[in-house]
Amino acid sequence: MRPLMELHRQRKTIAASRPKSLQKLWRQGGKYFYRRFIHRQGKPEYLARGLAVGVFTGWFPFFGLQMILGVALATLLRGHKLLAAVGTWVSNPVTSLPIYWLNFRIGQWLLGFPTLSQEQEQALSFDHILDLGTDFIIALFVGSFIIAIIGSILSYWVSLYLIRRLHQKQFYRRYRKIHSFVK
Repeated sequence: MRPLMELHRQRKTIAASRPKSLQKLWRQGGKYFYRRFIHRQGKPEYLARGLAVGVFTGWFPFFGLQMILGVALATLLRGHKLLAAVGTWVSNPVTSLPIYWLNFRIGQWLLGFPTLSQEQEQALSFDHILDLGTDFIIALFVGSFIIAIIGSILSYWVSLYLIRRLHQKQFYRRYRKIHSFVK
């Protein structure tokens, strides 16, 4: 019996000293993210409101202030602050240029500003944008506001549905786990 216990102890120390594979670390990180962000406690409306507020502020071109504005707005509207910060990442370094171009074009269309031809658009420089001045800024903000309203409404209802389904699944899992021991 003693040699068997010693062999088991040696096997444990060898396994503990072995470096974890990168795949295992990614899996553990994914599980942590899932538990931390997806299994948020709170009413589904509270969680969805926070995410929608973050998505709303994420559509505006306030570089560096989106997260601060999202959390402040979530505080005012009683939404989840962490999910508001996560929601602002709808505009990240990869998506920001296409998003702001779309916002500008929609604002330009809604306000009836003249559109540029494709040649003019390609020759557009930062100096030319500065020459446009307030017309450019107004068109960008009007387009951002319209897209932000649409995006936040969509994200609220979609996340509310998904969060409710997730909470329902968690409830049924717990219910089955508890009642499987009772039988």
